[in-house]
Amino acid sequence: MLLIDRGDGKRIVRLYDTDIITENGDGTITLNTGGFETMTTSKRMNEFSSAYVNRKNWEMYANGQKFNSDNTITVDGWLRGVN
Repeated sequence: MLLIDRGDGKRIVRLYDTDIITENGDGTITLNTGGFETMTTSKRMNEFSSAYVNRKNWEMYANGQKFNSDNTITVDGWLRGVN
């Protein structure tokens, strides 16, 4: 896990080579599985963001909304557990 502060108001949580959470600076976060819809990815998203990520019928959801076909979703939220 790596926290990156881009200096432009955006902060990123990176898991391996995928930016799994981007705090956009406008009260939203973008979640990205990078195609890795694994338990580890969803666990880290739940651990480090305010979103609730779960799987239902083999599809990923965040706060009740289905992830897009490009494996991303933008929802209201923030980073947590990181400084």
